[in-house]
Amino acid sequence: MPPLTLQILAKSKSSRHTRRKGEAPEQFVKLLTHVTASGLALTDMAAIEACKQATTIYLYENKIARIAGLAACRNLTQVCLQHNRIKRIEGLGNLPRLRKLRLGHNAISVVEGLQQCHYLEELHLENQMLPPGEKLVFDPRTIRVLSQTLMVLNVAGNRLEDLRDLSGLRKLGALNLSSNFVRNLKELKRLLETNRGLQRLWVGDNPLCHTNRFRDNIIVMSNSLRVLDDKAVSQMARQFLVNWARHKEMKAAGLLPPPMVEKKVLGGNSKALGSVSKPKFPSKFSSKNPHWVPPLPTKRKKGAAAAAATVGSSSSGAGGFGGHAGYATASYGSNAGYGGNSYGGGSGQPQYSHDYGGDAYGGY
Repeated sequence: MPPLTLQILAKSKSSRHTRRKGEAPEQFVKLLTHVTASGLALTDMAAIEACKQATTIYLYENKIARIAGLAACRNLTQVCLQHNRIKRIEGLGNLPRLRKLRLGHNAISVVEGLQQCHYLEELHLENQMLPPGEKLVFDPRTIRVLSQTLMVLNVAGNRLEDLRDLSGLRKLGALNLSSNFVRNLKELKRLLETNRGLQRLWVGDNPLCHTNRFRDNIIVMSNSLRVLDDKAVSQMARQFLVNWARHKEMKAAGLLPPPMVEKKVLGGNSKALGSVSKPKFPSKFSSKNPHWVPPLPTKRKKGAAAAAATVGSSSSGAGGFGGHAGYATASYGSNAGYGGNSYGGGSGQPQYSHDYGGDAYGGY
């Protein structure tokens, strides 16, 4: 388990500088901008102070127990020290340009020592190896400094029960709270109200995920949320859930109009209040035959009335002006039908024929 040395640093590759043949390690290290020494089981990083021009340092997956040697690297913008054995955040007070700090999978129990990092935008502290029964704690002074700059915060897997320590952060755009002990949606609501620009949120593997419609409630709490637990939140879904929540509130406050009920009316028919009665159509009316009308009456079958009219037409005497009369029309002749009158001529006994209220008189 060797410490970090100049020889190890000299093996780092920089995009701006290549070690020339015969160049001393001290001279080459001073010009490095990207330092990579990960996965080497290093226990000490003090030699990093020789990299005065470094902007990015990758020392993850080692066995480093203490942050050291960074005070001389004033140009640093990104430091990656995840998967080490670091127990305290220190040695970062002289890094005015630091933007990204990755300290996940260490043994840090208090978030502190960042009071001078006025431009820090990303802080990753996920899955700290905490003693049994302890949780990650935030120094209020550090939160106060980061409240105006921090945009990405990852505190997953740190046994957090409440979010009051994070309520001072106001510029968050991405927040990872998964695998904690958050139970109350009210704590999350307070945090979302102070971060109006939050777009990405992770809350999986928390007790609050077992509450009814927790995802819908979280979407309603934030108007800016675009991704929740790696699932996109569409604007249409948000508007639907907002309208649904407003409807429930109005219903609970008694502000909704009474529901439509069916009212009994004369004749046994029921009519819903406020509804429009449907027009009545003939039984054969349909969308395929919208202009259907009842057919005209057909010709009647020959019966007793027709036989009587025939007798009247064959009476003795001279015939009149013959023909048939129908539909309440009078004619001088033989037969009468559908309410018509017929007068026969000639001599003989009178003949009578009644059909549909009409009269037929034989001649005399």
